[in-house]
Amino acid sequence: MPKLTPSNNNYINIPLSQIKETGNVRKEYNQEKIIQLANSILKNGLLNPLTVKRLSEPDEYGNVQFELICGHRRKRALEYLCSTGNDFNNVTVFIKQGAKSRMQLIENIQREDLSPEEVESALRQMIEEGMSQSEIAQETSKALSWVSDSLAGAKVRDTAEAAGINTDGLGTKALSQLRSIPQEEIPSAVNDLKEHGGTVKKATEIQNQRKLNKAADSILREPKPVTITVEKAIEIILDYRSRMTKTYSSGSPSSLLYRFTNDIIALFRSI
Repeated sequence: MPKLTPSNNNYINIPLSQIKETGNVRKEYNQEKIIQLANSILKNGLLNPLTVKRLSEPDEYGNVQFELICGHRRKRALEYLCSTGNDFNNVTVFIKQGAKSRMQLIENIQREDLSPEEVESALRQMIEEGMSQSEIAQETSKALSWVSDSLAGAKVRDTAEAAGINTDGLGTKALSQLRSIPQEEIPSAVNDLKEHGGTVKKATEIQNQRKLNKAADSILREPKPVTITVEKAIEIILDYRSRMTKTYSSGSPSSLLYRFTNDIIALFRSI
């Protein structure tokens, strides 16, 4: 097997066997789509080179090794073509330095949708690498609101999963609608969302309903009783009567007593 060393040119040809995979944002691949891509490559050639990064250590035979950054589907398609007798053992690659996870995320989002969990995982990695939400939005050509919703949805998913709630099939956008719910209530809210279809609309309804319930509980909550001495109560009543004499200067005795009683009750409730 020939040994190849990168030239000054960022584009070089290397054996497919010298490209090493060390993990990828994407977890699953659709074999039917891989075969479709392979047929396209067979017909039109490899239009977009694989993106790699040179590894510091050679393999056991002394060959330079390259880490695959972007193009995992294309590599699988090339491997499929080789397995069917086609000669695609040497491929053109683009050598690039940089943060692996962010390049993989950009590559996958722009070419084929990741699952919600995979996108959330990749975004968390980018945050852990020190990127801001604005930087992520710029790198991925997405709106800042999309980044914010994705990270919020990831946090809700993590909380629910930690409580034993299976969130498979729930989209990031729907989960993000539950972000303002207290953490201890998130598992039950997510479970409610699952039982009602998992849509963004339903998530919004759940969020709004819980806000209304919380407001209603606050309104209906019994006021705490206030304890005062009899002497203090008499003092309050006499002081109030002396200040309000002019107000009750006219009217029948029964109407005056009714108004006075209601005012006294209101006064004590306000204490």
